[in-house]
Amino acid sequence: MRRGFQDGMGYLAGFDIRTWLLLTSMVLVVSCNGQAKTATPIDDVHERNTGTNERPIMRKKQGTYSYMTYTGPHTDTSISISSVIEDRKGSIWVATMGEGVYRYDGASFTNITVKDGLISNVVYSIMEDREGNIWFGTIGGASRYDGRTLFNIPFSVIRNTNTMITKETVGLTPEVWCTLQDNTGNIWFGTSEGVYRYDGRTYRNILELGTLIGIANTGDLTLRGVPSMIQDRKGNIWFTSWAAALCRFDGRSITSFKPEVSVVGSNQLMEDRNGTIWIGKRGNGGVYRYDGNTFRSLLPGIIINGMKEDAEGNIWFCTFPRDTTSGGAIHYDPAASKVIGHLTTREGLGSDKVSSVVIDGSGNVWFGTYDMTLSRYDGKSFVNFRSE
Repeated sequence: MRRGFQDGMGYLAGFDIRTWLLLTSMVLVVSCNGQAKTATPIDDVHERNTGTNERPIMRKKQGTYSYMTYTGPHTDTSISISSVIEDRKGSIWVATMGEGVYRYDGASFTNITVKDGLISNVVYSIMEDREGNIWFGTIGGASRYDGRTLFNIPFSVIRNTNTMITKETVGLTPEVWCTLQDNTGNIWFGTSEGVYRYDGRTYRNILELGTLIGIANTGDLTLRGVPSMIQDRKGNIWFTSWAAALCRFDGRSITSFKPEVSVVGSNQLMEDRNGTIWIGKRGNGGVYRYDGNTFRSLLPGIIINGMKEDAEGNIWFCTFPRDTTSGGAIHYDPAASKVIGHLTTREGLGSDKVSSVVIDGSGNVWFGTYDMTLSRYDGKSFVNFRSE
């Protein structure tokens, strides 16, 4: 994984703000006409374990992966889980930072990589749409899987004539960090180059759809680096931006909540059953809770990588160990405003470096980790699915 991804989506960790603003002066241009279609029969790419009593594992086949930053090409052997979801059929999908994606059907893991048509093995996010298609946000654009075929939608960067930076010299690839389907069926992409709406034929930058308000600098340089998006019950699109902090799009205007939410940006978003917006902070900023009027800061000093509300209205937070914090999974009761549980490797969690969480239809809580372990918790004990 990229150095710095443990605090968010990584490759900006080494940038100073001037380099970031220079890079983000680029414009993203995409076209549906450039899709590449690759047939991928999923049953042909799975691997079952030979031992009948052997627990399924995620087999790592790539070894190393390469990526580009403003300092040039890099390779890494540290593979992590970046996102986990459950689809409507009950399968668990696992996105990784270098090994493509895995699907767990309850018996075995199926691995899909670039050899099977995936646009990149570095996958940030997974989303299932209302038709049952699975969308993968990757370092090289987006892939859509309909159960038989992968449709790849690469993103393209053009040079901004006001700068000296080009794609060739910087090696910049617009990365799809998060994906959302709204209540009208449009697909939204949060990327390293801003927010884009896809209507099934064309893409539009969110700045074409609404006017940016609420901060001093209203230029589009402020809407870059978008790691999380949600749609609330009122239909508003919320997203976090590393430069503009927390933003809300109501269909007409884009409101930034900077400086109420710090300029260093935010990592994760969630709306709970009461309509409260939760914002997980990068670094060790803890979490904000926004009730529509005020922001309240909670769990200071904790790195929040993901969050999910359970059936009782309590929230699971994914955390990462740093300095005096222990990492693991925190169980929080919003009604009582207190931590009601803290699970770590001592309780059987596969790793204290927790990146993502999903709750399945049976109430099991699944945790993805930066150590490439998938952990399932039934409320009493853990089952860990490891990689090798």
